[in-house]
Amino acid sequence: MDAFSFAALLIALLVVFLASIAGIVVWIANFRAPWQIDMLKNHYAAIVGLPAAAAGSFVLSILARQISGDKSMKVSIGTFNIEGPAGPVLLWVVCFLAMAFAIRIVWPLKP
Repeated sequence: MDAFSFAALLIALLVVFLASIAGIVVWIANFRAPWQIDMLKNHYAAIVGLPAAAAGSFVLSILARQISGDKSMKVSIGTFNIEGPAGPVLLWVVCFLAMAFAIRIVWPLKP
């Protein structure tokens, strides 16, 4: 991994971290009504877990892209081939679905 790729990865991680912190601060400042607090308690996995899974999937797909370097990602499933920019997108979708499924499995439906 060259210096430019490492810097791009650090910038991506920093942007995700700062956006998450800003979103959490704004979100907490606006949650004051009792119905909003109840909604947060009842649907925490959907309100917090899924956006966190999306950010985590983004970081994993960017990390995989930076590690692979100049080589494009290639996915072959039988006769179905994906290469080029669709590779990281497919990786993001697979990571997000796996994290969302894991959240669904470990989080009870009723509090």
